[in-house]
Amino acid sequence: GDGKEEDVTADVVLGVERDATEEEVRRAYRIRASECHPDKGGSPWAFQTVQKAYQELLERFAGDDGEMETKSCKRRGMEAFRAKRFEEACQWFERALRAKEGGESQTAALYSNLAAANCARQDYKAALRASERCIRERPDWIKGYYRRAEALVGLQEFEKAERALLSALELDPEEPGIREMLAQVTQQNDRIEGARSTKIPQKHDTLPYWSKSQSVHELTQELQNLTNAIGAIEIATEGELNVLSKSFPGKSVEEMKASLRAQANEKRALLASRGSPDPAGPPPGIASSPHTDPTDTIDSALKPERSSNLPPFQKIRCKVCGNIVHRHMKVCTSCCLPLTDSKFFEPCFDVPIAGGEVPIYQQSKPREIAARSGQDALGPNLSKLRREACQPPQSRGKGRDESKGSALSKLRKRKTHGVTKQTTLFGGVGKEDNILTAAYTRLGLPSATGQATLRKRYFELHMEEHPDKGGEAEDHASLCEAYNCISQASILESQNMHKQDADAECRAQGSSSASARIFVAMVCYRDSEGIRTIEHLLRMASHKDRVTVGVLWQYANTEFQDVTRYFTEVNILTAEIENRAVNIPDEGERQKYLETCLPQQLKLQQREQAKEIASHTRKSLPDDLQAHVREMHMNFLDADGSAYSHHLLEQLWGGEEFIFLIDSRVRFVKGWDVLLMEEHSCCPSSKSILTGTCLYSKPQEDLGTAAEEPADNRPPVITAVGFSRGGVPIFSGQRLKEVPQQPKPTFFWNPSFSFSKAEALMNDVRYDPHMAHLDHGEDISMAVRFFTHGWDCFCPRRNVCFSSDSTPYRKTLWDEDHRSGYRLYAEPYESSGTEQEQELKSFQRLSSRRRVLQLLGAPDSDASQIDLGIHGVGESRSLESFLSGSGVDCKAGELHPHARCGGLPAHALAFGPPPKCDR
Repeated sequence: GDGKEEDVTADVVLGVERDATEEEVRRAYRIRASECHPDKGGSPWAFQTVQKAYQELLERFAGDDGEMETKSCKRRGMEAFRAKRFEEACQWFERALRAKEGGESQTAALYSNLAAANCARQDYKAALRASERCIRERPDWIKGYYRRAEALVGLQEFEKAERALLSALELDPEEPGIREMLAQVTQQNDRIEGARSTKIPQKHDTLPYWSKSQSVHELTQELQNLTNAIGAIEIATEGELNVLSKSFPGKSVEEMKASLRAQANEKRALLASRGSPDPAGPPPGIASSPHTDPTDTIDSALKPERSSNLPPFQKIRCKVCGNIVHRHMKVCTSCCLPLTDSKFFEPCFDVPIAGGEVPIYQQSKPREIAARSGQDALGPNLSKLRREACQPPQSRGKGRDESKGSALSKLRKRKTHGVTKQTTLFGGVGKEDNILTAAYTRLGLPSATGQATLRKRYFELHMEEHPDKGGEAEDHASLCEAYNCISQASILESQNMHKQDADAECRAQGSSSASARIFVAMVCYRDSEGIRTIEHLLRMASHKDRVTVGVLWQYANTEFQDVTRYFTEVNILTAEIENRAVNIPDEGERQKYLETCLPQQLKLQQREQAKEIASHTRKSLPDDLQAHVREMHMNFLDADGSAYSHHLLEQLWGGEEFIFLIDSRVRFVKGWDVLLMEEHSCCPSSKSILTGTCLYSKPQEDLGTAAEEPADNRPPVITAVGFSRGGVPIFSGQRLKEVPQQPKPTFFWNPSFSFSKAEALMNDVRYDPHMAHLDHGEDISMAVRFFTHGWDCFCPRRNVCFSSDSTPYRKTLWDEDHRSGYRLYAEPYESSGTEQEQELKSFQRLSSRRRVLQLLGAPDSDASQIDLGIHGVGESRSLESFLSGSGVDCKAGELHPHARCGGLPAHALAFGPPPKCDR
């Protein structure tokens, strides 16, 4: 057959037998590749033929279909890359990643290939994302940092590129390719933006940030001072020598000069290792006058070529290294050669001009400069090619998948603003299934992708396509709707499963369907008290069989191979080690001490993580309570804040009639479930929500006894106290003057204590998953949406639960310190994660805050208006009615007096309105 003929051809090419083993095939390939390589005198065609034959033979040894597909897609991607079809190469590499098999090494290589292909097609943002994923898969592989540096150079972010290369050198200080690129990037920083701090770390460097090296500028200045000091000793008087001898006790004049010369030689060696010249002469290669504008020189040098019969061009090629840059670039971004004279560059015609095709200029070809730190992808080391600002509108977004527009047309036509309507999209088969498939296609993900991967991909595209980042509003709207479709499908599928289980359990127990059931929703972020809260809640319920707890555990559920700063006890030990290391003067001894302490730190970390894992599972509950708990497990590093966490908790709802939202550190009175039902029935509205703040109660060890109620048990009402820096209202609680006869109405809402019919949160006002890393705004945004959908909030007459938070410190999402491994003692600014992660989280927080302000009718003047869809205000009541009734004026940044009293008269509060503290 055809497959047999291909195998025979491949065998002949490599000169092996048909029954050759995989090791024999690999050995034959290395020999044939060495013979046919263009650098050894062979032809490119012969070398490609050998590689193709090798890939075909390797497919015989593939372990399964996934591995075979991965290798096949990677081979085709490499072929497209060599043929300079970079966009096609990216598609093949992405397809290989979707079907990846073979472990983290293979995955990291694919991401590295994808980064190289994106760099080659000038999509440096995509290249940066791919390189970050490569580093995440294999943090000990220098190729990921090399690819990241390439992408950052393309984005003209030389300082960040320098840091990436320094991280690579920490893994392998002897890698010449990384050192060469670091020298080029450092020179670029020094020449264009001034002297930059540079650090050449040693292998396995764990030195703290306070022992970092000096900058080139500082070293040069010190070398000049030492040279001057040596000359001054030669002509110093006797009195001056006496003064100098105090700095060199017990040394003669010659010994003083020898000491200074040794220090000067040390500075010269450091400067030489960084590729910096001696201060005796000017840096080489700088021939242009500082008063000459290199742009004018380039334009004047290009006029003869542009006026000739040659085709038009926008790019130039450096004659030294073959790098391609825009014709207005002043310096080559690869070798840092000044492009101020036409003898240093040539016009480049084989790069397409934005908006049209141009003929190929065969005499001008770029050189292929492969990375010396690995050969997972071939191709030219292209630097920044800036996109033209004058690019015509019809050519924008050509690199985007053309299929997603037609696939998502159904999503746009079926756009709904109510959850009840939207649920019909996933109720059957046929067109609804096509819509879900189109949603995955829009995100560029295979069907049934996990929540964590889906979330990360969505926010990557969210930042790229957001109108505030220059994206199109229509594209961003389709992206949000695609994510909503997928998340709602997952929620409904899970809810249907839990409903069936709950109904079957009711039939088995013979319970009446008329008996009201309560679903208690709790988010537990790395809190060992969460399991005790659940046990006390179930022990104190009068009808335990009608109570079900849904908990989202967010904790360290994967083992860390390196020492981290994620555990409090480990941080205490690390701080002590760091303090002792400061007092060790010798750098080598300090390094040895830090390395000696690592096993002790790692052992303590493993013990602390084991404790955390044991306290974040329902299996830690007594056997009679475990069946009342539905749970979800989530790595705390994937947590995005309270709004998204409660959105995920919707999956655990099993059709219970009431929902009770609580905090992870709460204690309850006996019969809290019956009391809440009685309070709810006393509310004068059919769509009522009980909410408020919890008073403090002393912690108790015995979980079989009720919470100790404080002497002053008057219930607190939620009041507005001011604004955050971003202009979002902030709330607190204040006791009522007297225990009311009826539940008191209020405009505000608290996610840590909320009791209502399930319809409120599972149908009318669902949590907004697009609000990520939001520190303030969840409470007011939900309050507005409840009000405009016809729901009324009330303060209960009696406190049924109390806060048991007795510790002075409680870990939150924003307190995590992400320094670990060889970056354990890095500078504190790295505690928030990598620069890309910080940028992404910062934009998520900004866009979430702007989303809240838009919901409150006070949109940010610098932000675009976003279609909030099903997460916007309702139609039962107007937003203006809420703002006037609550007294919150976000536009003016003011709180009216009744806002400070929770919408009640001032005399209704025990201590009057709080002091004014507007923004």
